[in-house]
Amino acid sequence: LERPTKAISGSRYCGRWCNCAAVIKKRVVCNQPMACLVWAHGWEHTYTQMGWFFTKAALLTFGGAYAVLPYVVQGAVEQFGWLTPTQMMDGLALGETTPGPLIMVVAFVGFVGGHAKAVLGPEALFLAGAAAAVLVTWFTFLPSFLFILAGGPLVESTHKQLSFTAPLTAITAAVVGVILNLALFFAWHVFWPQGMAGAFDMVSAVMALVAGFGLSSIDNKKVRIFLMTAIAIEGIANQQHDFFLKPSAQHLLNLESDLNQISQPNDLIAINSGDVPTPMYFSHRKGWILKTEDLNQEGRIKELWEKGLRYVVLINDRFTSGDRNNHLIPIRESLNYSIYSVQFIH
Repeated sequence: LERPTKAISGSRYCGRWCNCAAVIKKRVVCNQPMACLVWAHGWEHTYTQMGWFFTKAALLTFGGAYAVLPYVVQGAVEQFGWLTPTQMMDGLALGETTPGPLIMVVAFVGFVGGHAKAVLGPEALFLAGAAAAVLVTWFTFLPSFLFILAGGPLVESTHKQLSFTAPLTAITAAVVGVILNLALFFAWHVFWPQGMAGAFDMVSAVMALVAGFGLSSIDNKKVRIFLMTAIAIEGIANQQHDFFLKPSAQHLLNLESDLNQISQPNDLIAINSGDVPTPMYFSHRKGWILKTEDLNQEGRIKELWEKGLRYVVLINDRFTSGDRNNHLIPIRESLNYSIYSVQFIH
C-alpha cells in the first residue's frame, strides 16, 4: 500500500511542476512583448527602453517598493530623462498617499515619460502616455508572477534553512540603506528645490518637522488627523499659488498673439524651456519642449522637422547666439523671446 501512495504523491508533485512549466512556457514563448517592441520600434525607441528598464527593475531588485523606487528614480530622471526631479517628487508623493506605492509610481513615470517624449506624435500625447503607463506596469509585474509560479512549490521547503535565510538577512540590511537613500533624495529636492546652490526652503523644513513630530510623538488620533489635514490644506494652497503667473513671466501673455501673426494655430512649435512647460501653455500650440543643448543638434531638429516642426521659440535668458542652429531663420525678436522658422531642403 505504501508504494502506490508514494507513486501518487510523486506524480502530484511532478504534475504541479509540469503545470508550472507549462504556464511559464506559455507566458514566455507565446507572449513576447519585448521582442515585439524591438521589432516594431527598434531598440532605441522610448517604449522599448521603458520595457527593458522596468524588466530589469523587477528582476534585479529586492526588498519591496522602497528598494525598487531609488533604482527607478535614478534611471527615469538621471539616465533617460523621462521626468524632471520635480515631476518625480510628485510621483513619489502620489505613491505615498495612495495604496500600492510601486504600481502608482511606475504608472506615473510611464505616463509622464510617454507624454513628454511625444512618442506617438504631438497630436496623441495622452494616448502615448496611457500606452506607456500600461507598458511599464506590465513589464514591472510580469516577472513577479513568473517567480511565484516557478518558485511556489519550493517556497515552503526553504524555511528554517540557513543557506537561504542568511542571505535574506544581509539583503534586509542593505535594503535599509537603499530606503535611506530614497529619503535623502526626498530631502534634497524638497529642502533645496533649486539645487544645493539655491536657497533653503524653510517652509518645507518646518512642515516636515511638524509632520514628523505629530506622527511619532502624539498619540491622540484626532490631533494627528488635524495636523495632517492642515498640512494637506497648506500643500493644496501652495499648488494653487503656483498657478498664478509670476511677474517675471508676464511677457508670455504676448506669445500667443505673436505666433498668430506669423503662423497657423495648427503649426507645431518647439520651445527651449527645458523642464518648464509654462511657455508652451501660453503659446496655445502643440509641439515639443526642448533643452537648450538640443538646439545645437542638427539631427534632433531635423527629426522634429520631419514630424511637422515649423517654428522654434527661444527664451532669451536660456540660450546664447552660439546655441542657435543654422537651420533656424529669425522671424520675430523681442526682449524676452525670439521666434524662428525651421527650414530644411527636401
